[in-house]
Amino acid sequence: MSFFKLEDLRYDELAPDGDDLQRFYRGELNGLVIRGVFDPAELEPIAERLDDNTPGFEKTLFPEEFKAGFFGLAVDMSEGDLKRYAESAARFRQNCRTLFEGASDFERRTFEMLGKLSGGRPVEVPEFDDGGTYTPATIRWLPPGGYIRTHCGNECMTRPGYSHLNRLIDNTDQLSYFLTIRPADTGGELVVYSLTFDEVEPSQFSYGHTDVEPSIENYDSVTIKPDAGDVILFDGGRYLHRVSPVGGARTRWTIGGFVGFSQGGERNYVWN
Repeated sequence: MSFFKLEDLRYDELAPDGDDLQRFYRGELNGLVIRGVFDPAELEPIAERLDDNTPGFEKTLFPEEFKAGFFGLAVDMSEGDLKRYAESAARFRQNCRTLFEGASDFERRTFEMLGKLSGGRPVEVPEFDDGGTYTPATIRWLPPGGYIRTHCGNECMTRPGYSHLNRLIDNTDQLSYFLTIRPADTGGELVVYSLTFDEVEPSQFSYGHTDVEPSIENYDSVTIKPDAGDVILFDGGRYLHRVSPVGGARTRWTIGGFVGFSQGGERNYVWN
């Protein structure tokens, strides 16, 4: 029996009042692939706009070895400069609306989907005291040869950028969600390992980052590769995971972020 409880269903099969987010926190579910959240036919023109960065997104680069990066600024990479982050989040959300013009609106469809999983709780983007907001997503690009090394979401909570967010969220865990805009021609799979964040040795953790290579290959794993239009929601907070190297000729594009409960459990937050 796999360590990873994964379910696979279509968007139109989601019950309007499901409570799958709570199932994740109870350990009854570890991954959910939701097929057909967006029409693949409307996503390829979006991928082409991303290839040229037509909307003019600002870029954030991963370490050079990854040959990858993302559009927008993630809060855990803001180095605690939350004013700059909030300004970037506002620009990203506007550029994202431009990017999806002529297609289903990304934020509206995503929040509708999460609302069907939230058990009736409001699904919201966190706000700052001055009225600024977080961004619900960033856009990742992995060109041929690009990859993302093993990591997990809960390690982000130890970084300076989470100083405000940690006062709002239940930081026992956070879930990861990503819409595939364009999958890799080959490779680019999500690989999830049985090693969890609370099992990482202190010697494998420094400056807010886990470093579990090469011992991670001794652990069981599952491989997931959603198609264009599919959303993967999984317990990327607890479970160490990576994205395998991209092959072929085209860039792999995904958009997404994190989902978690508020400290009182009365609402769900979405951020990146």
